[in-house]
Amino acid sequence: MGYLCQMNPTHIRLEQESAHLGYIGDEAVILKSVRHFATYQAASRSSEMLVLALCTKGSVQFEIDKYRYQADRGVMVLIRPGQEVRFKEIKPQSDGIGIAFRQKFIQGAMIAYSDLWPLLLELEQQPCVRLNVGEIQSLVRIHRHLFDSSRLPEHPFKTEMLRSLMHAMFYQVAMMTSARIEEKAVPDLGHFELYYRFTQLVAHYYRTSRTVAFYADKLYVSPKYLGLVVKSVSGRTANRWIDEYVTKEAGKMLRISSKSIRELADYLNFADASFFTKYFKKNAGITPKAYRAQYRR
Repeated sequence: MGYLCQMNPTHIRLEQESAHLGYIGDEAVILKSVRHFATYQAASRSSEMLVLALCTKGSVQFEIDKYRYQADRGVMVLIRPGQEVRFKEIKPQSDGIGIAFRQKFIQGAMIAYSDLWPLLLELEQQPCVRLNVGEIQSLVRIHRHLFDSSRLPEHPFKTEMLRSLMHAMFYQVAMMTSARIEEKAVPDLGHFELYYRFTQLVAHYYRTSRTVAFYADKLYVSPKYLGLVVKSVSGRTANRWIDEYVTKEAGKMLRISSKSIRELADYLNFADASFFTKYFKKNAGITPKAYRAQYRR
């Protein structure tokens, strides 16, 4: 199921696994079987794509942003860009199907799938959804059709045909999940689009700036307006959203990097190690040194 969450086309040799991959232009990557990518797992990595995966057999225990989940047969998982994924246990013979959407698709989808964003917002809070037998079979069929179609010879109509199949799959997934999730209305879909663009900018520029004004300037809105929108959509202030993201990334670096606290402070654009330590303790409730020690006992 969830191996796909670790997938980053710029870091792994996907061309060596081309028999198990399909492409929808440069917008999405279709995995026929995620089992073949298990060897490319890292201890922890931020997802760089919007990932939809379905466990078809076996069982996987994993964490998304430190919250633990388990996916066995029939559990569908949604992971958005920037979320940190860590695998805890993968049962033998586990497998699944998946599709990963690149940034180009996500940007265009803001308009094309605007009616689905309220559902996506709820799935961010409840990323795992259990499907029944009929739904599993239906999703497997459309995924197989999408994968097989992606392997057809090149043709002027091929990409548009694949996009149409992907469009159908999106709405099929929406039909399956909306019955299980209490979808809360988003008063203004424009607000949700602004919020989502803000989160993507933070994921890209978190080492450059931690001020709301910086992101508001890039989004051509006032800091006050951006703060109000982020709060109304996510329930968190823009400042809090930035601080939590930076703290999460700092924690990941403390776990997987051998950099000193001073080097990490420089890497994350803090004035000095002391300021970084105070910032991290304020947001994580523990010093960077103590946090790192927890993972190196």
